[in-house]
Amino acid sequence: MTSAKETEFAHIQAGIFDLNGVLRGKRLPASAVEKLQNTGFALPLSVQNVDAEGADIENSPLVFESGDQDGQAGWTGRQPLPVTWLGRPAALMTMVMQHGDGSPFEGCPRTALSRMVSQLADANISPLAGIELEFMILKAEGGSISNKAEILSLSALDQLDNLLMRIEAASKAQAIGYDSITSEAGTGQFELVFAATSDLVKLAEDVLLMKHLISSEAASLGYQASFAAKPMSDQPGNGLHLHLSLQMADGTNLFAANETLLEQAVAGVMAVLAEASLIMSPFPSSYARLETHSHAPTSLSWGYDNRTVAVRIPNSDANARRMEIRPASAEANPFLFLLVILAAATEGMGLQLEPPAPTEGDSYKQALPQLPKHFDEALDRFETSERLARYLPQLLFDMFLASKKQDGRKAAHRKA
Repeated sequence: MTSAKETEFAHIQAGIFDLNGVLRGKRLPASAVEKLQNTGFALPLSVQNVDAEGADIENSPLVFESGDQDGQAGWTGRQPLPVTWLGRPAALMTMVMQHGDGSPFEGCPRTALSRMVSQLADANISPLAGIELEFMILKAEGGSISNKAEILSLSALDQLDNLLMRIEAASKAQAIGYDSITSEAGTGQFELVFAATSDLVKLAEDVLLMKHLISSEAASLGYQASFAAKPMSDQPGNGLHLHLSLQMADGTNLFAANETLLEQAVAGVMAVLAEASLIMSPFPSSYARLETHSHAPTSLSWGYDNRTVAVRIPNSDANARRMEIRPASAEANPFLFLLVILAAATEGMGLQLEPPAPTEGDSYKQALPQLPKHFDEALDRFETSERLARYLPQLLFDMFLASKKQDGRKAAHRKA
């Protein structure tokens, strides 16, 4: 346990991540640390299920129908994290939504992913995953900070050295494990690589914490950080690439030991990708990223060392044999994304599914099945998916669907 005296923080920010990956909670005095660790605090269950604007979902059973009942934000066990971008010392505590009696809440993405990982552990399977997250640094008022794209440019990194140093220091203080930051294809665009880990729940939380951290540090220096799928119409979009392998308890890489298992896992992922587009590209504006020759996959395809396909098998040594799942935007909730991909890959192995022939060359120029290119199509595919209804707890499925339907209605109203 960490006492208030030991922290020496002016205040505590404590919250859960909602369905869209946004932190929501309360600001409390530093003296509340031990209480948060022991009993948490009351928080309406409906806070887990809001739309992209943070508004309640119309006709949600979690709001007026139930009297907008409180749940409990319980401590995740992660120590208070220093908040470095405010004028005085503060700390952030990550919490998880539970029922008022402390039992798991079926609408919580974190809980659902944790349960999936535990089920795999019972089968002596340990997933190993890493994530590449793209983001863009813009001027405070919007617009590019540079007039040219500089792929892997060190000078582009130098221009934002102060910001990048603050991000590095803050992420170290928060024990967020990442390997590197590189300059990407878009102007002011960067890619952050999270180290491969078997702790998928922490990985997903690290991604969301890092998005919060980068946005806050950028704002403190007069910039704007964007994780939008397509921040600028004339620039590449921001993706979230998942690298995934499955290991036995003794560390044996199943994909290296048996190529057939790798292909079966690929087949399972291929079977769900179109239906899971709403999870990977969760907002109406997300689909502007899915353009031909944009480095964002548009087809239902896979292949070896081919960055134009949806599921890529990178060149690697045996110990690093893995899939790279490429369609997701940086807006995706990593808890949900990891959960669905894990469920699909393991189901593909369990059912011994066979994938189509691997794609060679430019997938954009080939007659291949296509991923949804519009929000409404993705919404329909999600709603009618028998697979996703199996992979996600019923309440979580219903909550996510209701949230996205409301996002769609609002987007249509704005266009009208």
